[in-house]
Amino acid sequence: MWLASGPKVAPPNISAVRVNSTCVLVSWDRIPDGKRRGLIQKYRVNITSKIPNETTSREVQAPTQYLEIVSINVDSKFTITVEAANSKGFGPVSEPVNITAVP
Repeated sequence: MWLASGPKVAPPNISAVRVNSTCVLVSWDRIPDGKRRGLIQKYRVNITSKIPNETTSREVQAPTQYLEIVSINVDSKFTITVEAANSKGFGPVSEPVNITAVP
């Protein structure tokens, strides 16, 4: 028996662009209709710093498909992933995007 769950795939085309030395704009595309398993309600953006190895997550309500990350440390390296949720839960995590905040 098939049980309903989160989206089948992660949000595609994750982009992380430095706006300035302390701000990164993360954006992504919609999950294709046939892969959503219902209405996408929110997204979770996971930010993992390399040193120390810590992850923080921020949620964005759909239909918004971007997050501005502010007050990041200069000269820090981060990995960013995104996942989407429908009424049944979160789906898989996207491929990681690496970014370095430079002065």
